[in-house]
Amino acid sequence: MTLEKVYSSASQWLQDIRPALRNRISTHFGSMPPRNEAWSRIAQEGPQWTWWLLAILPLDPKAQLAILSMSSLQRRLDSIYKVLKHLRSVTRREASSSATSSNR
Repeated sequence: MTLEKVYSSASQWLQDIRPALRNRISTHFGSMPPRNEAWSRIAQEGPQWTWWLLAILPLDPKAQLAILSMSSLQRRLDSIYKVLKHLRSVTRREASSSATSSNR
């Protein structure tokens, strides 16, 4: 998975979540860091926004620790992307279900 694709997916998920939740995340953790960072830092640790995402994603502590402990940036990106993909499908289902029930 590429940095661009994961960042884009994360940005979209943040837009899709309820505004109240997005505001709580922003108040507590600040805004998502920009993707423009020095390449030397990215090569060593991964971009700052990946660590920010791991702090805000609703993960089981064991799953979060497993991803945090990965030394491979590519493996972390793949894992984060899978989590985001799952969360976006859940968010869409909830939005669809809410729209359906409000139309009744």
